[in-house]
Amino acid sequence: MPSLRQLVAAALPPVTQPSQLGKLAIFHGHLSLPAVLSCPFLGHLTSLTLSFCTFSDVGVRAGIAAVLQQAPRLHSLSLRGCQDEAPSPPRLSNARACGSCA
Repeated sequence: MPSLRQLVAAALPPVTQPSQLGKLAIFHGHLSLPAVLSCPFLGHLTSLTLSFCTFSDVGVRAGIAAVLQQAPRLHSLSLRGCQDEAPSPPRLSNARACGSCA
């Protein structure tokens, strides 16, 4: 299974630097804690959408906490179709949960 870094890099032009990515949407991703912790693209994001994503090794709540640690510039987070409850973090200016996350 490719890492989050590999998946994001594969979707971008080869010369794209992590600092050039401000928004990211991931659909039906099967993420793991090591994949989140090793992805340099998260550090520059201001907006993130996770739709029907799972964090197989730690669960959605802990996975989102790890994403927030790795994405200090994030101000917009949208969660859709999560498998367990994931509360909206209070430090984000535009956070919402949809589907089974609500």
